[in-house]
Amino acid sequence: MPPKGPYAFEGPNGDLLHEVHQTFTGFLFGALGQNPRWTQSLAIADELPTRGNSAKAKMASRAYGVHEWLDERVKAKISQFDYEVTVKRWANAISLKIDDLSDEDANLGQFRTLINEMADDFVEHKHSLFIDLLNNGFTAARGLAYDGQFFFDVDHPITAGGIQSNKLTAVFTETSFYAAVKLMEETKKPNGLIANLIPTHGIFPTALRSVVETTFNKQYGANGSNNLLYQRIHPIFEPRLSSATAWYLLDATKALKPFFTVNRKPVTPQMSLGDEFEEGVAHWGANARYNASYGFYQTMVASDGTV
Repeated sequence: MPPKGPYAFEGPNGDLLHEVHQTFTGFLFGALGQNPRWTQSLAIADELPTRGNSAKAKMASRAYGVHEWLDERVKAKISQFDYEVTVKRWANAISLKIDDLSDEDANLGQFRTLINEMADDFVEHKHSLFIDLLNNGFTAARGLAYDGQFFFDVDHPITAGGIQSNKLTAVFTETSFYAAVKLMEETKKPNGLIANLIPTHGIFPTALRSVVETTFNKQYGANGSNNLLYQRIHPIFEPRLSSATAWYLLDATKALKPFFTVNRKPVTPQMSLGDEFEEGVAHWGANARYNASYGFYQTMVASDGTV
C-alpha cells in the first residue's frame, strides 16, 4: 500500500512515485548550497522579514545619531522613505516517463546529475538577481534606488541636506581607484553622519582581469618597488556583467547593505501526476518564492568606465 501523509501517491504506481519523490528530494537538498556563488557567501544583502507577497523597509530618516541627553532626547523621524520589495514565484521541473522509472534496469541514481543541475539552477538564479541589479544600476528604468535616483548616481539627496555621489565614469586605473575610495570615505549615511566606509571588495568584468590582478595581486611593481595596493581589496570577477568596462567597490562589513533579499518560501520539491493516465508521464520539480532589490546605495561606489 502507498504510504500515508503529505507525500502519499495513489494508484498502481503509488509506491514507485513515492520512492522517486523521496530519492529526488534527497538529491536536491544534498546539492543545494554545494556550489555557492559569491553573492551567497558575501554579506551584500539584508534579508527583510515577510509574511505576504511583499516586504517593506524604512529606508531613510532624520536620525540624529548619538547626542548629549539634556532635557529631552532628539527623536528620529522614520517616515520619509518606505521601500517595498515584491516577492516573486520561481519554479523548475522535469517530465519523467513512468515506464523508464519502473523498468527492471531502472536506477534512480542515474538522475542524480540532472537533479543536481536543477539545484544549481536555483543557486544561479538567485545569484543572477543581484547581477541584474548591478547591470541596471546606472541608467535603467528599473535601476532606481529608494530616493528615486539611479542606484549609481552623482546627485543622491541627503536627508540632512545637500547631495552626494556614488558614481564615476573613469576606466579602471590606480588613479580612478583612489578617486572611488575618496567618494566612499566622504559618503554620509541618511542621518548626515560620515558612514566610515572602506572598500573591502571589488566586482569587475572578466575583461578587466589582467589590469585588476596586476593592481591588487602583485606584491611588487615592474621596477621592483612595493605595490601599495597589494591585497588592498578582494577582487571578484563576474562574467555575467553586461559591461566590459564598469567596475564596483563595496564595503561588506557595514550593517547597511547595498541590496535587500526576501525569502518567503525556500526551494520546495513537488511532484505532479497530471499526465499519468493519458501519457504515462509524471512531473517532478521544485518551486520557491524570493526576490532581491536595491538597498542602501551608500555602501557602494561604481564607475561605468566610459571615460
